[in-house]
Amino acid sequence: MDGSTRQAIDFLNLSLKEKWPEEENIKLAFYLGKARFWNGEYFKATQCFQRSHSYYLANSDYNMLGHTLYMMGYVAFQRSFFDTAKGYFDKALNNFRI
Repeated sequence: MDGSTRQAIDFLNLSLKEKWPEEENIKLAFYLGKARFWNGEYFKATQCFQRSHSYYLANSDYNMLGHTLYMMGYVAFQRSFFDTAKGYFDKALNNFRI
């Protein structure tokens, strides 16, 4: 485990304990997911991305929805679920085109 990745995870977890507007909490959760992904914590990363996905889908934020879908695809790819990864990547591309 990289020390800077662990520091990022700790910092983001601390930040999520503070009171922020919901949109800021979701962004923090997304970046926590990325830090967890780079730390090899794929299950916890996916949980963060699913939370972000639900929010961005409900709020029609297609740019961030695309980023979230891309990262979910990246997790699937890293776990050798190639068909699932392709599905996420295709959905991400569609959101970036909106």
